[in-house]
Amino acid sequence: MDSLARKLEEYFIPALALLCFVYLGIELVYIARLPLVMDEFQGASAVYRLTSEIPYADFKPYKTVLGYYLQLPPMLLSSDPWLQMMLVKQAMALVTACSIFFAARKLSKHFSSLSILLATLMLVSMSTFLERSASLRVDMLTSLFGLFGLIYLLDRRLLLAGVLAGVSFLVSQKGIYFILCGGFALGTHWLFQRRYRSEFTDCLRFTCAACAPIALYFLFWAVVTSAGTVAHEVLLRNQHIALTQMYDIRHFWFQTLGRNPFFWALAFLSMGQIVVFRNRDVAEGDSLGGLGISYRDWTLLTYGAALLGLGLWHKQPWPYFFVLLIPTAWILIAAFYDFSIRRWNAFSALALLIVVLLGVVYPARRIPTVLGRDNSLQRSSVSIANEILEEGGSYLAGVSMLHTRRQMPVEFSWLDARRLSRVAARDPREVIERIAADPPKLLITNYRIRNLPGPVLGYLAANYAPYVGNILLYAPTIQAGASEHGVLFAGNYLIACARGTILEIDGRVIEAGQQAWIDSGLHHFESKEACRLQLSPEGIERPTDLRLAMKGILFNDVYLY
Repeated sequence: MDSLARKLEEYFIPALALLCFVYLGIELVYIARLPLVMDEFQGASAVYRLTSEIPYADFKPYKTVLGYYLQLPPMLLSSDPWLQMMLVKQAMALVTACSIFFAARKLSKHFSSLSILLATLMLVSMSTFLERSASLRVDMLTSLFGLFGLIYLLDRRLLLAGVLAGVSFLVSQKGIYFILCGGFALGTHWLFQRRYRSEFTDCLRFTCAACAPIALYFLFWAVVTSAGTVAHEVLLRNQHIALTQMYDIRHFWFQTLGRNPFFWALAFLSMGQIVVFRNRDVAEGDSLGGLGISYRDWTLLTYGAALLGLGLWHKQPWPYFFVLLIPTAWILIAAFYDFSIRRWNAFSALALLIVVLLGVVYPARRIPTVLGRDNSLQRSSVSIANEILEEGGSYLAGVSMLHTRRQMPVEFSWLDARRLSRVAARDPREVIERIAADPPKLLITNYRIRNLPGPVLGYLAANYAPYVGNILLYAPTIQAGASEHGVLFAGNYLIACARGTILEIDGRVIEAGQQAWIDSGLHHFESKEACRLQLSPEGIERPTDLRLAMKGILFNDVYLY
């Protein structure tokens, strides 16, 4: 056993680097395959707006904005909207891989090389982590700042730990959890372990350090905009999301537990070990407190328990939420292995080997399911819609699928369940008038558009026709007889009428099935049959793959697959 430990010490860095490369390789494949979640399109829109708008002044950001600014550089490497999103996700995967590597190296102060490698092996096999850590969201960045904050807390570098916890709040308001957990760990250590003035001072130092970057954030943006605006947007505007039960989604806890039972079980067992086997690994010069638990173990126990408690309390535990908990669980698993290896015997070695194998093989069953996913319909929809809108115009999708283009009307650009219920409560005529006042050139149909009220869908069906895939283009209906009708967009139009029908446009005679250029504005139409003017932009290459040419499901079981 000693020889194995020495060998691992020698090859710890290469082995750790290999595990991080394995994680990165899996992530890059997943990124290429996995369809984007609705929130990822919204996240891309928030990041892109920073190129021309000022937060809190020109738009109201959903999160605190540091994470958006950190994701902006990779987005600027391309002008193609789909590639921009892929670059941000790839950068997220790279940052996470590097963070695992450097965090594991710092943890080697506290745990053996073998225990860290075993824990990291389980981390890079953990299905929820693999599927959500490179999402185009800021949760993983928030978690990484929290991770290093915990590591520096273990090192008793409290000012740096506090600053990192505070910075996590600047990435997302969920970072408050890391501040609360750090304060709870230090406060309870002073209260129950060592009631010295220095321990109380440590708690104050951490708290002040955590508050410092938050105070600077508020001060900076208050100068740029106003203190009231920043306070309202950061603390009050979205409080209903944090404090109310908007969706019944507790089942996602069972999803991640069922798919990764051994990962979570070892994290919970690690906390149990600390309680049962006190004063197990006391560092030199680290005296035991009143309950006989070292500072390191007490911090892990109380921090982990507090974070778990806050996670259970959290009102919206969507699958991406768990990346906030997983890094802390990883450290707890390293502590579990470290304790178990120190009491190594033949039986425990066999048991540990079985646990490791199950912790890797069992979640790996998910890999074929993930690789069966396909984002080509999303990619095709984004690319074609973007190409059509290069000549101008806006779109409507109920999701910010094209962050580089305008979505109109603005109030219908994010039609989640709560906003759809608000739309349903309005007079349909009012909704139709609002759409007609800022008409989009095209629709990207998905479940949100299909959930609009029936009369609104009827209006859209009368004015938009299928073009390719999930894209519907402007196609007004011209009634039979003589009429005056306004055309909203200049362009090439296909005359869609019954065979043999003649349509006169301002005196021009156009046969059914032919195309004609029509300027925007009011025109005189005359026909014996009703016709559709179907906008037909030139130079657009349509996909030959029937899966992309036909309408499909853009957001297929994004959380349940």
